[in-house]
Amino acid sequence: MPEAQTAPHHPTSRHRISVVIGEDSAIVARGLASLVAEHADMRVAEVAHNRDALIAAVVLHHPDVVISDLRMPPTGSDEGIQVLRHLRAKRVRTGFIIFSQYWEPSIIAELLSDNARGRGYLLKDRLTKADELHSAILAVASGSTVIDPTVAATMVDAGVDPLAGLTDGQREVLGLIAQGLSNEAIAERLNITAWAVEKRVTTLFRSLEIDDEPGTNRRVVATLRYLAARVGADA
Repeated sequence: MPEAQTAPHHPTSRHRISVVIGEDSAIVARGLASLVAEHADMRVAEVAHNRDALIAAVVLHHPDVVISDLRMPPTGSDEGIQVLRHLRAKRVRTGFIIFSQYWEPSIIAELLSDNARGRGYLLKDRLTKADELHSAILAVASGSTVIDPTVAATMVDAGVDPLAGLTDGQREVLGLIAQGLSNEAIAERLNITAWAVEKRVTTLFRSLEIDDEPGTNRRVVATLRYLAARVGADA
């Protein structure tokens, strides 16, 4: 795979958000590019049709956000997450959205691992409006987490308020976790010590009954419950 260099971006109100698209279907790629181009605050830097071409495009353009199909050439398996792994290994900071026909819990867990900021997982069949894609790109570019509401709702118990019993303080911390903030960043945002945040997060996980078991990313599970609660509130 091509080498990549770190090139962090911090979009501002004056900055046109640059987007690189990775999609092997010409029709889907053209549709995504058209949706992005509808908005004056965004531009498509390049469309790539396979894993290595996508990595090369990121190296060349240093985009604010990458939108990648999960499955594309050369193997049609999990190339989207392979690209993300490569960028992480090279410490390339860019927002990353998996845009897939499928949803897989293990892929979502890896997408959101390591307290990553600026991540998204959208389903192709659910995206029907340009404004939905626009909002997702803006959120990811600013460091927030965007998970398709259908996925979030499916991954928690249906019919149960995922945040029942949480205090206002716990909900506040959970909302910041869902934005992808680390404990240190949460401490700075709330103007409290990192130790105090760690204590609140531990209490939060206990209240949500999220056990610290091997293979379980508690921040991912907590984020999904937060997003599922948001879906229920908006319904």
